[in-house]
Amino acid sequence: GFAGTQLTGLTATQLGLLTTTDALEFNSTQLGALTTTQFNALTTDAIGAFTATQARGLTVGQLAGLTSTSVNAFSTTALGGLTTTQARSFTSTQVAGINETAAAGFTSTQLGALTNTQLAAFTTTSFNAFTSTQVRGITSTQIVALTATQLGGLTTTDVDEFTSTQLRGLTSTQVGALGETNFSEFSATQVSGFAGTQLTGLTATQLGL
Repeated sequence: GFAGTQLTGLTATQLGLLTTTDALEFNSTQLGALTTTQFNALTTDAIGAFTATQARGLTVGQLAGLTSTSVNAFSTTALGGLTTTQARSFTSTQVAGINETAAAGFTSTQLGALTNTQLAAFTTTSFNAFTSTQVRGITSTQIVALTATQLGGLTTTDVDEFTSTQLRGLTSTQVGALGETNFSEFSATQVSGFAGTQLTGLTATQLGL
């Protein structure tokens, strides 16, 4: 196979011709030797063929330079296989470009390792695509970064999965943004975790439930 130093000499045109079969021939070290320009030249099919083991060979510098098209091309298995350090390397701009299919690939552990800025950068559509298991990974210190739009779009299933510890991280404004339907889904245990200052954000409709 090609050595890492040989791969750096391949042109964007040459890399764009690689098939999914070719892509699977790369080892993690070889992938780590590609420049971001070269990696972004790969077809979405080729990127989608990479395994979790191959993806873990990418450096944080490479990942931070990928286009949204390249990031979204990864399989959910490959994205979910990234280390927390790799996941934290995505810029807020990249995160904002992640579609709901790619968002589904993040594990709860990866989400819990993201910065507040990264977490807030997910579009409402992508954020609302998270499963209850993924939502459970968001820490109480991260939850304060969630936007009103993100919170307002959560499903009742997602809301049911929040622990009282997570909910204590919400601001009064965020509590109000949950809306009456989601707020009504909270169990007595979840509600008991709220502090008095948080409840000042409740809307008249929420209080009337």
